Formats: sequence, structure tokens, C-alpha cells
Amino acid sequence: MELIFIFLLISPLLIGLFLLKNCFYICPPETALIIFGRKNEAGNFQIIKEGKGFCLPIVQQVFDLSLKPLPITIQLSNVYVKGASISILATATIRISNDDAVMRAAVERFLGRDSFEIQRVGQEQLEGLIRALTSTTSVQDLNTRRRELSNLVIEKSIEDFAKLGLQVESFTFQTAAVQEDSA
Repeated sequence: MELIFIFLLISPLLIGLFLLKNCFYICPPETALIIFGRKNEAGNFQIIKEGKGFCLPIVQQVFDLSLKPLPITIQLSNVYVKGASISILATATIRISNDDAVMRAAVERFLGRDSFEIQRVGQEQLEGLIRALTSTTSVQDLNTRRRELSNLVIEKSIEDFAKLGLQVESFTFQTAAVQEDSA
């Protein structure tokens, strides 16, 4: 009889601990928790950027999405500017946007992918943008107005990167050198 009484006393405690361990999630810094499974007013998933979340074990799943900054080095050759072909070295830092509406696009595109895939997509977008912006610039302008052109790259990237769920935090032209003909 005492054994049954002890079991009845301890079993709710064990069930409570099990549910707490498997259903209660705390969002770490620089991370967003994505809870899939039940439809809510915002869609098929819930984004938790800070704080805690509760997940029903059979009905819902929890994934994490890193919000850490990702460095990118861009090396371009055969970039055509007014009157010359140049090579460009630039550095950038991108990250998944903290804006909820923009972050939803990142969840749909990048959830389950590693940071290298996010860096690759960001690098390809920046390479295209650099080629487009430098095509109307001279070599002299590129070398003398680096800061202004870097800010222009950031400004022009906002809309395209928002569609991907990303944002450019920083961008810097390191070098721009005229390429010699190899013929």
C-alpha cells in the first residue's frame, strides 16, 4: 500500500519533469527558435527570438536558426568599368534579419541549411550588385570614393536581401586594380 502511495506521489513529478525537458525551450543568444506544427495567426510556424517557447512533442517540432553575423570575402576579376577591366577585393558581413516579416523569408529559404549556404547566396547577390554598380563608375572614382560606393552597395542591397530574409551589416571595398591583358 505504501508503494502505491509513493508511486502516485512521484509519478506526476516525473511526468512534469519529462514534459518540461521535452516541451519547454529557452532561446539562446544570437539564435531564433522556429516552432512548426500548429497553425497560428502568423502562419504555419512561430518565431521566438528571445525568451522561452513551449512545444507539444508529437504535434510540433522545434528548429534553431542562427542570427550570428557571417563574414564574406568577395574576389572578382574581369569587372568592367568605364574604360578598363579591373579586379576587386571586398569584404562584407551579412546576417539573417531581425525584422519579423523579413525573417519569415529567411525561415522559408534557409531553415535546415548551414551557414555556408547562406554565405554563398549572400556572396552571389553581392557579386551581381557590385558588377552592376561598378559598370557606371570609372577606376579613379572607385579608388577615390570607396566609402561612398560601399554605402551605396549597402543601400542598394536592402530590397534584394530582404526578399531572401537577409541584411548587409557592413561592406568595404578593399582594393580595385586594373587587370593587365593576358594576351
